[in-house]
Amino acid sequence: MKSKRRRTRQDIDALLGRYHESGKSVRAFCEEEGLAESSLYNWLKRKRPRESSPELVEVKAPVRSVSGGLRVATPRGYRVEVPAGFAADELKRLLDVLES
Repeated sequence: MKSKRRRTRQDIDALLGRYHESGKSVRAFCEEEGLAESSLYNWLKRKRPRESSPELVEVKAPVRSVSGGLRVATPRGYRVEVPAGFAADELKRLLDVLES
């Protein structure tokens, strides 16, 4: 049986930073780091800013063109790629769901 390791706030912040920079799925990142997916999800949830309104959060990250489409990175670390011609209102709804 594996013993549970208690991580410091600095350890968690460093792991979250590496996760956001990696561009990997939660599963791939956790396998590589030897983490339980539930731990990473809990830490990500705790780091989310509390919002009083479920409105769309302004995306301040750069938006880059991908083969005519868009790649968007949100403040909470989600990375979304949509093809050219993807409806703007659909993208807004998608980001609203991810950021709420």
